[in-house]
Amino acid sequence: MRFHSAIARLAGGAGAGMVGTVAMSLPMLAARRLGLTPTLPPEVIVARTTHLEAGSGRDTVTVAGHLGFGAVCGALLALVPSVRGSRPVSVATGVGAGLTIWAASYAGWIPALGLLPPPERDHPGRRRTMVASHVVFGAATALGIRGIERRR
Repeated sequence: MRFHSAIARLAGGAGAGMVGTVAMSLPMLAARRLGLTPTLPPEVIVARTTHLEAGSGRDTVTVAGHLGFGAVCGALLALVPSVRGSRPVSVATGVGAGLTIWAASYAGWIPALGLLPPPERDHPGRRRTMVASHVVFGAATALGIRGIERRR
């Protein structure tokens, strides 16, 4: 893969990852509004890792952090075609990536840092919400990457 095409693929994937993050945030916010989950992980993570008080920019940091994490994950997902060949990433691969991100985060680094309990001890509504949201992230990000690749 040429340098310029790699940069373009990474940038496109980052943009698609941000769109996927917005898409996954919709079921997350709906679940909180419906009372299915007490809190949302991005809010908890920022609250527990910064000294920001509620209302003092913490919401902005939460949104920026969530979008940034989604952008990095989308950029990495965009590299999948270069590893597998020239075919664009499939929606199934995107969903698999979303579930892998969920597992690595919610059964991995997040409980390891003591930020939230592991899935088997977490609130059932939050666990289901986050799994479903990561499926949405993966599908939306893959569709975004496919759309960008088609335009090239």
